[in-house]
Amino acid sequence: MASSPELDRVIGIMKAIRAKPPADIHEARAVLDRAFGEFKPPSDVTVFEIDAGGVPCQWITAPDVPQDRLIIYFHGGAYAACSPTTHQDLISRLSRASRAAALGVDYRLAPEHPFPAAVDDSTAVYNWALGHGFEPSNIVLAGDSAGGGLVLSVMLAARDAGVPLPAAGVCYS
Repeated sequence: MASSPELDRVIGIMKAIRAKPPADIHEARAVLDRAFGEFKPPSDVTVFEIDAGGVPCQWITAPDVPQDRLIIYFHGGAYAACSPTTHQDLISRLSRASRAAALGVDYRLAPEHPFPAAVDDSTAVYNWALGHGFEPSNIVLAGDSAGGGLVLSVMLAARDAGVPLPAAGVCYS
């Protein structure tokens, strides 16, 4: 299997977590925030906070990308951990590679906010993008792990409500 310094760091982080599991959700979040906080986006990437339909988000864009194409990114974390901040590097790489602006969604986390809070927040962000002039054909929903589940949930909610679907949904684990 191919390796890299980044992959080796991630494997080391995961091994350390498995060796001493967090005591509760708050400790788990802190461990993941510290671990993935090591992975910063490149210095030329712009990151700023916005409110998208009542949901806090991070606008994350590589330089010189068109602002009329949008990736809405839903982070993983078992619906209970992580944030756009833990995924900034990944989101910035998607922005650069796809030549699109990106929006990292800071949906409400369980257990403080049980189902369907994350789905409601994610759907609100998609509707916000449509209401702010983004064409559905220029929007891609993407997410890892729990975020992939949110991609599917938003697309099903849009379909069922008769709302135009995005150009694509990208789900990965």
